[in-house]
Amino acid sequence: MVMSEQEILAGFAQILEEYMGVPASQVTPETDLTNDLDIDSLSMVEIVVCAQDKFTVEIADDGVKDLKTVQDVITYVRRAQDSGDNDSRVTDARVIRAGVARQDSE
Repeated sequence: MVMSEQEILAGFAQILEEYMGVPASQVTPETDLTNDLDIDSLSMVEIVVCAQDKFTVEIADDGVKDLKTVQDVITYVRRAQDSGDNDSRVTDARVIRAGVARQDSE
């Protein structure tokens, strides 16, 4: 499912609110992830994992370094959803993570 830019903005703002404590209403496309929100590399990893799950896309490790603003995230997600080839890889990753979690708990 391809989401609108506004839907992606709202969803990403929810993630930022949950992980960074930033009110979703203060997140705009122009918001700089590092300078405005003080997101460090560890926090960015958590945010990217949540974004992959929420938007059913895969964000490549080398693509993360290019995500400087919220608009960069919106653009990346839209392009990934438009390409339509991410769903199976994300589903596979979820299955693998679930399997690892089950093994760890046994």
